[in-house]
Amino acid sequence: MKLYEIADNLAELEEYVSTCEGRIDPAILGGLIAVEESLTAKVEGVCKVILSMERNAEAAKAESERLARLAKNRSESARGLRNYLTHHLERLGKRRVDTPTLTATVAAKPAKVVLLALPDTLPERFQRVPEPLPIEADKVALLEAYEAGEGLPDGVAIEQGYSLRIR
Repeated sequence: MKLYEIADNLAELEEYVSTCEGRIDPAILGGLIAVEESLTAKVEGVCKVILSMERNAEAAKAESERLARLAKNRSESARGLRNYLTHHLERLGKRRVDTPTLTATVAAKPAKVVLLALPDTLPERFQRVPEPLPIEADKVALLEAYEAGEGLPDGVAIEQGYSLRIR
């Protein structure tokens, strides 16, 4: 019997009992007891399913956290190996290595301006003054000057990184 059927039967029996004026037929009393026993068994079963589902949800959450840690660990390991290989290929002066199954290429990343001094100490041509903010370094102008072979002011360095492509 389904839970809603048990509830309907119990409501009908309780309504009938309330109209009997104190005289309850033994068959009705037996039916009332049977419906209540069915309700108890059904509630117990549903509660067990609820507890089982909650435990499964907790286990799934713990497993997802474990897998997230594993994924992070593997990503960090791959990044470390990539940096290791890039470093040693740069050291050896090898920009490309062909293997039977793949090609590893070390490519220069775009140059990046690194400020070692305050922007207001740079020559004016390397400054930007956005309103209402304070003076900023014009990194585009600094990079263009570097690429044109001009000297850079004190307090500015150009950083060149490399990346490894695997195909």
